[in-house]
Amino acid sequence: MAAVAKSEKRISAVENRMRRKASSIARLRALPASATGNQRPRKWGGGIYNPDNADLDLVLDNLPGPLSRYTEHARVFLHFISTKRWTGDVDADGFARLHSSILAKYVPNRVFPALKNYLCEIGVLQTAPYCPKVRSTGYRILPAFDGPPRRLNLAHPSLRKKMQAWRESLVSAAADGPMRELIERRKPVLEHMHADLGQLALAKPASEIVAALTAYTDVDPSHARYLCQTIEHGDHDGLKVDPFGFRVHSIVTRASKRIRPYLRLRGNEFVELDVVNTQPLVLAILFLQPQLVAECTTYKGAQHSGRGAPPGDEVAAVLRPLLAGCSADVLSFAGFCQSGQLYEVLQARANLPCRENAKRELYRDVLFGKPHIRGPVTEAFETYWPCLLNAILQLKRQFGYKIIPLILQRLESRIMIDGACARLVREMPELPFLTIHDSILVPPRFAESVRRLIEQEFRAYGVGVSLRVKDPYASRIGQIFPETA
Repeated sequence: MAAVAKSEKRISAVENRMRRKASSIARLRALPASATGNQRPRKWGGGIYNPDNADLDLVLDNLPGPLSRYTEHARVFLHFISTKRWTGDVDADGFARLHSSILAKYVPNRVFPALKNYLCEIGVLQTAPYCPKVRSTGYRILPAFDGPPRRLNLAHPSLRKKMQAWRESLVSAAADGPMRELIERRKPVLEHMHADLGQLALAKPASEIVAALTAYTDVDPSHARYLCQTIEHGDHDGLKVDPFGFRVHSIVTRASKRIRPYLRLRGNEFVELDVVNTQPLVLAILFLQPQLVAECTTYKGAQHSGRGAPPGDEVAAVLRPLLAGCSADVLSFAGFCQSGQLYEVLQARANLPCRENAKRELYRDVLFGKPHIRGPVTEAFETYWPCLLNAILQLKRQFGYKIIPLILQRLESRIMIDGACARLVREMPELPFLTIHDSILVPPRFAESVRRLIEQEFRAYGVGVSLRVKDPYASRIGQIFPETA
């Protein structure tokens, strides 16, 4: 009987997978040609990327003794280290942090210690100690064996299959407990974005784009080469939901703004609808509705300051008395955020040369920095809104300095992903879109409809919003849509 039940369970799982696949294909076939660009869903690639370095190839092709059987496993290991560096996902010392649970999928546990030690002994790798806060070990490839990205085809069938499965998976990250519940709740949005991500393409060959980008000094050639090649071959990872701020990450969120003009969503050009002053505006929402803090910090899994997120009710109980008598400050601050003029006001008061300097110092010193850090923008903020600065500092001192970014990112994600994007999937299923945290990428013909929808989501939280259209193709750059009545 147990065997029969087990067999029935497997058959049911296969049938469910087939139904989901048929539903996805039907949705794509139902789209108009202009939305899909006459493209079929392509198969995700199985290539990997290693530094283009002859000495590194010599080392990997001549691994000693039993390690010689694991050349491709070593290349996959180096692929994860290199891709983090090329996309800027490294710590202050240049170490890429990798979880052992991820590496164990590609390099057998019985082999990994010997392989890692050998690569360190001959000077290919350098390691950083295990960090309990992020539960990972740091790795970096030393300069003598480093180089620009080079694509390699995996010949090992098992490794290739695992790499393709990783990229085809809806969310390419392990999820436990409440994170599973969050991903399940967002499943319609994630499935829609995953389908669009699978059809992300370049307008020109990667080699031409990389050559064109060499004219810009603010573009790392390795970053451009890696991202363009991964998109061209379909080698990029799927979506990832960040357990800290619940944000959705993809290859697009990591791409330089110089690369975005060459991207196509189902064959379409796109515009980026960006919420102006997003994080400060979300902070204004929290000051207006302190009870939202409790809803944004209930998941205990996220790490901040080396410990789990505090109970939401406890944070809200601390915040409410701090805001007593601060209604004038709150309304003034919310007004500047809604008009999109907050950074300009702080820039003028702090006597800074440009808006970007004010924005950077506001995040670094006031919102995301440690409580003792002060700068010109901190002084300007205190001049205008002393009660609000005191509330921010008290929360940091009691719950750790990362409590502010944790709350802001989670509420921003709730508004943009659980709110705006979920409505797009329900109300405009034909719309191709991807997100960059507080921005939504859509074809220009959908921009007005999406703008109104985003405004409605923010009005549901009691605030207005200003939206900027960022057009990589230059015809609509800088256009501002203030909130309509």
